[in-house]
Amino acid sequence: MSVVEVLDSHEAYVYGNIGYELSKLEYEKVSIEVVQGVKVYKLKIKNIELKKEEDFNILKALDKNIKCKHSELIKYLELNKCPHEGWEDLIDYWSCHQGEFEKLKNLKMIDRPNRIFVADFYIQTKKKYFPKCCNKSDKLFFNEFTHSIPDSLLIYTFFTEYFKQLDCIYILYKGKCFKIKSFYRCHLFKEGNFVEVIKVGVIEEEMNSKFIRGLNDYYTEKIFKMIRENITGIKLLNYKLSFITK
Repeated sequence: MSVVEVLDSHEAYVYGNIGYELSKLEYEKVSIEVVQGVKVYKLKIKNIELKKEEDFNILKALDKNIKCKHSELIKYLELNKCPHEGWEDLIDYWSCHQGEFEKLKNLKMIDRPNRIFVADFYIQTKKKYFPKCCNKSDKLFFNEFTHSIPDSLLIYTFFTEYFKQLDCIYILYKGKCFKIKSFYRCHLFKEGNFVEVIKVGVIEEEMNSKFIRGLNDYYTEKIFKMIRENITGIKLLNYKLSFITK
């Protein structure tokens, strides 16, 4: 299965063989080379329009009637957006002095009756405001209640927002620490459509404390499944090149 990367300049790179799917496009073959055992075709795509959608607003996308996995209604008066995951890293990144804003990392959530805080992968409130069947924690991950937001959109939005500030992220997966580095945004040609993506590099790192803590096993597995499905088979500076898809 080949991976077809399309840049804003309408140049395209096919990692693998040119398949039947590309017959739907009008293109000019520019060059071909073998990189680390992988055929890479450079193409010039003609007569296409690459559209960029507006940034996703998770608060607008959530249904008014949120129900837990047991179909119990989660009652609330207002939704509030939490800072994106990794905001703690930005404290030290932008500070002139190490530990200048250390106290900010220990801030506690204020009890606001029937207010729900929406993070990248979960909603949070005091346990007493969740249905009794689901109030063992003050968090409910998006895979633990009903909504209409695709997993891929949550993941893509998470990485898009994170990479606006920092160019790499650390994630724990199966007992190992992986560094995911952002290169640039582009498109993939998949199933006859142009899909917005982020080109990333993935490498295993020494275990450290920088990893993101706002993920559960479900979304961690979804992220690495997405990376495996879009792998190019090529490494750059030992980073395995892949794509995060919208």
